Amino acid sequence: MNAEFLRSWKGNLAIVAIVTIAITGYRVAFRPDLPTRIAEQRLSAAFPDGQPSATLKSRVITEGMTSLNLHFTLDEFERYMRSNNNEIVWEPENERSFIARTTRYDPMTQITNEVAFQMKVREPSELPTIDPAFSSGAIAITAIAFNSEMVDPRIAQNFLFQMETEISMRRQNEAL
Repeated sequence: MNAEFLRSWKGNLAIVAIVTIAITGYRVAFRPDLPTRIAEQRLSAAFPDGQPSATLKSRVITEGMTSLNLHFTLDEFERYMRSNNNEIVWEPENERSFIARTTRYDPMTQITNEVAFQMKVREPSELPTIDPAFSSGAIAITAIAFNSEMVDPRIAQNFLFQMETEISMRRQNEAL
């Protein structure tokens, strides 16, 4: 190959073809496998822009161990947490489980507390058929951690029932 060939249109076309083949080969060799790509696609559908989708936000929350309906949705949970001056970060693990990490800074004590809620998406077939609120599925809070320490399940259950009461009261007062 001489310099005159490389300057001609045929030379330019050959260079473009070689670069295109090299890039395509690299992408084929190092792209994620099919199950990984399917999981990433589902995850991006469930959490567009890192936030839960409208479908997830409309699902009712349940207590994880007993599947008791807590009578509030994921959207109401998020608004409740934000109304208590908590910042929320959503950390999806996959399309069926995620963590809602809430952080609150108390200016009086100058302490930052973090509460993490592990949540799992449950389909209607996994839930009791008695409650009609479960017809479109639910989100179960399966574990709670306070400042990176796991909370006892009984204490977590009491905390969730207290949250249910407060959300219900705010809903009645139209403050949520």
